[in-house]
Amino acid sequence: MAIEHHGGPKRLARFSATIKPGTSVHWFLAITTVLAGVAGYMRYPFAFVMSLLLFTILWITPIVEANKLEQGLQVATNDVIIELMKKREEEATPNS
Repeated sequence: MAIEHHGGPKRLARFSATIKPGTSVHWFLAITTVLAGVAGYMRYPFAFVMSLLLFTILWITPIVEANKLEQGLQVATNDVIIELMKKREEEATPNS
């Protein structure tokens, strides 16, 4: 994800962030996939369903958390932009 403000040549700030799950999440997804495959092959329906449920939870949860983090970063970035614009306006207006 990249959050950028293209303000032209007099840009006040630029912000970018990359949001991705850790490597442990990838490992757990791989392990639960193998577990589901083995449980399905061995004809253990309860273990198969539970491992698929765990896989689904591990797939969806990082996406939801990344979306929350993105919203928080956008709010923080907007707050910084507002403060920088106020400072720019104060510097542009001459004091009486």
